[in-house]
Amino acid sequence: MIIMFRRTILFLLIILVLIGCKNQSSKLDKEYLLKIGDQVITVEDFKNALEIAKTTYPYKMTENPEILKTVAIYILNQLREEIILLERAKELSISISDNEFKKAVDSIKKDYPNDYFEKVLVEYAISYKTWKHDFMRRMLIEKVIEKELIDKVTIYPDDITSYYRANYENTTETKDLNEIIVKALRKQKAQENYDTWIKNLKDKYKVEVNDTRWKRIVGAN
Repeated sequence: MIIMFRRTILFLLIILVLIGCKNQSSKLDKEYLLKIGDQVITVEDFKNALEIAKTTYPYKMTENPEILKTVAIYILNQLREEIILLERAKELSISISDNEFKKAVDSIKKDYPNDYFEKVLVEYAISYKTWKHDFMRRMLIEKVIEKELIDKVTIYPDDITSYYRANYENTTETKDLNEIIVKALRKQKAQENYDTWIKNLKDKYKVEVNDTRWKRIVGAN
């Protein structure tokens, strides 16, 4: 499942992905691994995502070919969902305005010391143009999920009451509490509806997989 990250978390993940991109790539890494129309995930994109995923496992586990294959398949499925959502954004004419992008960047920057954002990009030789392109893709995915799932969730009074009793009954904080609960319920119900929704999108959008490159990645004959 595509997880709805906070933008500050997205920033850190994208930095990690792009760190891998500064290393010299082979011509084969530039080949597509997944494709829908003009939406493309390259072999290099996959490898970078896999390297990030491997950092969440103990080193010895990632040395196990079977475990590594399982992780690779998981990453492939995540990237398949990502490219489908980007294609869905295109079909729905969803875009990110300059103002939306500026607000998102300002939101990131406020969580870091002055000039930290720019220094990180310089330190890892990442062009702002490249970072912006990738970050806007992530924003598009968030926007599709918001439009297709979160905004369509219906919240009933009993839902709010139950959530309040389970999470806030003993709190003395009342400021904006109703709004906080409604937002939490929308995200919760959206997550519950996600599997059915993405399955329908997978049935609609057929992703082309570069079988030759994929078999080479997983060591299949």
